[in-house]
Amino acid sequence: MTKEDKQRQLITDMADLFNKISAYNMPIVKQKLAGLTLSEIEIIELMANMKDANVTKIAKKYHMTRGAISKITKKMQAKELIRIYQHPNNKKEIYFELTKKGVAVDAKHRKLHEDFYRRDKQVFDHVSESTLDDMLEFLATYNAYMEDLKMQS
Repeated sequence: MTKEDKQRQLITDMADLFNKISAYNMPIVKQKLAGLTLSEIEIIELMANMKDANVTKIAKKYHMTRGAISKITKKMQAKELIRIYQHPNNKKEIYFELTKKGVAVDAKHRKLHEDFYRRDKQVFDHVSESTLDDMLEFLATYNAYMEDLKMQS
């Protein structure tokens, strides 16, 4: 197999693996976080880790339009997952923060990630630390490349 064949195979295998992980995990996520969309769950995760989350920051992070994020956050407000606030010195900008209900969803979501990690840990236990380092470096490089492509379009 040539280097180019291996590169193509790697891309195909990564996509296939992602799809398998998603197909296996998604029913569990839907059961444990019933009534929430994947976008809502991802935005909750982002808000839990982002100071002064607003439509623009969220849209940029998830490569979605501000209009799409506005619609999603309105639904999240109706579900009492987030609340709006403003800084006293800037009444123009609207920010979001998690409510107690949103924090509880984030905690459940984090637990699911931990459960998935524990389930899959046996695979990673057989991988050397240097191989893991190489894999992480490759993923960081590929991710940065994809970010650059997004910025150019």
